[in-house]
Amino acid sequence: MMHGGLIVAGRPSLGAWAAYGLGTANQNLPAYVVLPDPRGLPVDGIRNWSAGWLPPCTRARRSAPRGRRC
Repeated sequence: MMHGGLIVAGRPSLGAWAAYGLGTANQNLPAYVVLPDPRGLPVDGIRNWSAGWLPPCTRARRSAPRGRRC
């Protein structure tokens, strides 16, 4: 519910709606990025930031950690 406004999974997330309605600043970059939690994925995993039935270009990209930063 936090990401899409409904309890039902598989619906577009708030970020997907924003990217769909406003577009992106640069077509070569992802619409928005999801920062990973070091403890793991949330309940429902990557479906929390799904694009649902919106175009795939509106979905989030999960940033991959490449090492620890101090």
